[in-house]
Amino acid sequence: LTNRGELDEAEASLAKLGLPEEVAESGHLIFFLGARGWVRHARRDFEGAVSDFERLGRCMERFEMRNPAVLAWRSHLALALLSLKRRDEALELAQEEVGLARAWGAPRPLGVALRVQGLAEGGSEGIETLRESLSVLEGSSAKLERARTLVQLGAALRRANARVEAREL
Repeated sequence: LTNRGELDEAEASLAKLGLPEEVAESGHLIFFLGARGWVRHARRDFEGAVSDFERLGRCMERFEMRNPAVLAWRSHLALALLSLKRRDEALELAQEEVGLARAWGAPRPLGVALRVQGLAEGGSEGIETLRESLSVLEGSSAKLERARTLVQLGAALRRANARVEAREL
């Protein structure tokens, strides 16, 4: 629902669960925390998103769930931190997730992690990392993630004054 921009419906779905604001840090609630964090991020409540994604990370670490293919909490948290202009923290999380995703080897989590790392890096270095994300996602079934990378790479190229290539993307 959040990916489709149906934020009211997403919030209503979460509200139906009847969970309080301060939920237990439990492995059973990781998907709830991820979903609530994404809704908050989409609503531009970046502090709330950071809180949910940090709690999600603590839950996953406590249960030794380090595979970003399960839930990419580091990338999610990094995006919220970038929105709060906390670039150094975001970059550190993104780089850690790239390492974990490379170890796992699946294209979707690696492409997502590379995209977030590229956003955190910015400039020409970020553009190259975004290109790597696109390359990783090209042959995968992760079409939404590929589209997100295309948009971010195009925007980065536009900012770098490479407008012809940016328009193509």
